[in-house]
Amino acid sequence: MTTWKKILFIFNPVAGKSQIRNHLLDIIETLSAADYEVVCYPTTKRGDARRIARERMGDYLYIVCAGGDGTLDEVVSGMMENPDKPFVPVGYIPAGTTNDFASSLRIPTDMIQAARVVAYGRTFRCDLGQFNDKDYFTYVAAFGLFTGTSYQTPQELKNQLGHFAYILQGISELGQMHAYQMHVRALVPRDENVPAEYIVKELPEEGLPSDHLPADDPAIEGLPEEDPAGKWIEFDGEFALGLITNSRSIGGFQNITGQEVDLQDGLFEVTLVRMPQNPLEVSEILMSISNPDMKSSMVESFKTSRISLTCDERIAWTRDGEYGGSHKQVDLRIRPGQLRILVPEQYAEQPESGM
Repeated sequence: MTTWKKILFIFNPVAGKSQIRNHLLDIIETLSAADYEVVCYPTTKRGDARRIARERMGDYLYIVCAGGDGTLDEVVSGMMENPDKPFVPVGYIPAGTTNDFASSLRIPTDMIQAARVVAYGRTFRCDLGQFNDKDYFTYVAAFGLFTGTSYQTPQELKNQLGHFAYILQGISELGQMHAYQMHVRALVPRDENVPAEYIVKELPEEGLPSDHLPADDPAIEGLPEEDPAGKWIEFDGEFALGLITNSRSIGGFQNITGQEVDLQDGLFEVTLVRMPQNPLEVSEILMSISNPDMKSSMVESFKTSRISLTCDERIAWTRDGEYGGSHKQVDLRIRPGQLRILVPEQYAEQPESGM
């Protein structure tokens, strides 16, 4: 067996309902049958997956992880912290409670079938989100109502009740709805339909000048100085919920950010929900979210490659369902095609050759 067919398999033994323990040998046998040498690493605490991915990514053909979306986030973030090594393809065996990112990529929730995708699938270049200067997310960064449900729900309750545990935790947050006064600045495509009063600068066709943001802006350190041509928008508002996403599924619900979600178009989908003042506005918000094609003054939605959100108070953020820290300002930008992930053969609409 050649060493270049070695796989590092990082798994969270308590993810979901701890079912991975019942399938571990079958997963390893599936990968071994495809002539891969599998090196296993079980996580024991938060940060383990990030550390081992950072330290060992140069030693393996693939890094495969099994767990929830948070485990995948740790693996990808760890790999991004080691720029001296090539960014190898990532395999994902979903074993969490919601598995939004796997759903977007049509990776099976059956662990053995997902292992077969690792063994026989193809690589797909997917956009990656950068959160401030040192953190990353694969599919969602969010604040406000319901967004803390994933990391605030006790693991024991998740294991016992599955997705229903999230619903119970979310219901408990309804009485704690809070509005955040925010200033939003974003770079949107030239043809994006936004209110005219939001537009502060149209960019030239050749792209964005290097002085478009302050020189000490941590979000652009070490990144390309130019973005595609577009337009800057700015606006203020009181928002109860904010979602910056690159996914067709959020919290187990499909298409709440729109029908036309492309995971490799270099753009986030942004959804900002204003604070409702009466039951009629609550109804309007629910209708708008359930039908993204329906426009509402209560919901700001647009696509962007870069966005900055500023608030006078510190706000708790979540990244891929895990706690992302408390911040007064966050700067998010897309890293086009940064993540190479193994997907089912039929999904790889623009697969890489030679795999």
